[in-house]
Amino acid sequence: MDVKELLYAEINQMGISRIHKKLSESRENSIALIDELMDKCTIINESGLISTTDQLALAESLTHYLLTTMMLPSQRKIKIGEIEISVIIPNFRNIKRNSEQVLLIQFIDSESSDVQSIVSSLKALQPIHHNIWVISYLPVNVSGQIKNYCISKSTKFERNDELQFSRIMHDAAAFVDKLNGFHFKVF
Repeated sequence: MDVKELLYAEINQMGISRIHKKLSESRENSIALIDELMDKCTIINESGLISTTDQLALAESLTHYLLTTMMLPSQRKIKIGEIEISVIIPNFRNIKRNSEQVLLIQFIDSESSDVQSIVSSLKALQPIHHNIWVISYLPVNVSGQIKNYCISKSTKFERNDELQFSRIMHDAAAFVDKLNGFHFKVF
């Protein structure tokens, strides 16, 4: 079973209506939902825990699902030059007009040798570095104000820009609310 199948099996088991209800009550509930879904999906595999690469793919699939469920405007898997950006909130066309209102979210394999190259490419596209968020299994060395959301529960956060992955949707919803005046909604 691939990670998307694992995720959607757990979403169905949890109950889509329960997920919608929790998210409509409060965006803070997204933190517990992400923790619960990630925990269940990572231990379901018959052979034990799924690999860190699969956990990164799981986190990306969950992020896409929640962006849709929470009705947060976004573009996904956009290729710009040599880099494919995982998620852009709300869209890339605004970056030329007002880069302060564009958030780039990139999933990066922390074991990849291209981390610095990817981060440099993101910085070239988005001059407002605090609007670049990197998601990885373990912390990656990113300089500046780039936020790093880490999937591993055993991470000891040493810098202010290192955060637990479960906060990603809460923070993305706050970004949309603050900059674009959107209201947090669920179907």
